Amino acid sequence: MAEFLVIADDLTGAAECAAACAVRGFRATVLLNSGGERLTQTAWPNSEILAIDADTRLLSGGQAAETTAELIRLAQMSGAPPAGPFIFKKLDSTLRGNFAAELAAVLRVRSVMTSGAKKISIVMAPALPAQGRTTVGGRQMVHGRPLEETDIWKSDARAPRSNISAMLAEVGLSCALIDLDTVRFGLRDLQVAMSGLAPRTDVILCDAETDDDLRAVAEASVVLGEQTVWAGSAGLAGHLPYAIKIAAGGVDVGQVCFTPGPALFVVGSPAPSSREQARMLAAIPDVATVLVAPDSLLNCQDVSAEIVEGLRSGRDVLVMFDEGQLFTCNEVPRFTKSLSRVVAPCASILGGLVVTGGETARAVLDDLSIRRLRLLGEVESGLPFSVADGWTRPLPVLTKAGGFGSPLTLVRCREFLQRLERVSAFNEAQSSFVSREN
Repeated sequence: MAEFLVIADDLTGAAECAAACAVRGFRATVLLNSGGERLTQTAWPNSEILAIDADTRLLSGGQAAETTAELIRLAQMSGAPPAGPFIFKKLDSTLRGNFAAELAAVLRVRSVMTSGAKKISIVMAPALPAQGRTTVGGRQMVHGRPLEETDIWKSDARAPRSNISAMLAEVGLSCALIDLDTVRFGLRDLQVAMSGLAPRTDVILCDAETDDDLRAVAEASVVLGEQTVWAGSAGLAGHLPYAIKIAAGGVDVGQVCFTPGPALFVVGSPAPSSREQARMLAAIPDVATVLVAPDSLLNCQDVSAEIVEGLRSGRDVLVMFDEGQLFTCNEVPRFTKSLSRVVAPCASILGGLVVTGGETARAVLDDLSIRRLRLLGEVESGLPFSVADGWTRPLPVLTKAGGFGSPLTLVRCREFLQRLERVSAFNEAQSSFVSREN
């Protein structure tokens, strides 16, 4: 049974956290919560790290809270560690989704478990420095700018504010800030600060600008005990298993023999960075590009036939929405679901799958009946490398959040998949991590 449970609101977030642990030697699995099919403990794989995609990003606050609470209750019944696994609530580093309502639900269920004997606090550090997302003065920043001033949110009426404590207050959670100076002053002083705040606040919010800041938060927070709840991005998640002294079982790649075949790239995210990455990939002559207009999804068979034809010719295929027919954020769920149905008929001829955007990745895996991913490492920071676990064959799967990566990220994904035939999957994933650490 898993010792460290991550609950994420979308697939890419779950995979990012699991990958951050996998590259450090922990066995990590992503499990897709299938909505109507209730998860049970017997469905949980034998990994030190289990990340569940609760699929709550697009639900209402109430629905998201109840789904999250149900998963926490199930986790606490597992019995290992003494009160169930350590709990980590994965947050989007730009605060999308229902993070405040979900944190309130986690705290409520966790507190009931202790019968009020001890106040439970949440240690929150949502920074993801590798992607330019930092927390300064209790405000969430992207490349030094408050969230509401960035391209990520300024065109969306649902944009969150950067003031985290104000957002938590809306769901009745109190919040106390530990600023950068305190985070960096030393382990003992940081522990004293956390211990002093825990009895009188719901959320201990920690500033962080660097990976070292997140490591310090992880190491200091263990002073609060096993019932502590952690919340943040993959940056914090990667440091916690070592900090709480979970024994790493080693990434069990075994004799993974990936089936040769062309790769399918599905770019469903409207994020400008993802579209730029897709254009760079499309410029490669032997990559077949299928531009999909939203209207064309009404005639799925024609689009599917074009994709299948490209794959059967032995070429890698890129599927993306036509840039001339962009759609609003509110339309994303409907179009990504239609897009996933278009690619489903390609299952038998795929040699690799790369998907950009959490909603798109979830929809594609659902239509391919892939319910579980075993994490092997990362291609680059924030880009997990996994294998479809328990599927018809060991399919390599790369998932990427829409706003992550450089212009050449998808090109590097293609190069990575091409090298799998010649290089051990484990060595390739691990060497990527080692090179970043050095």
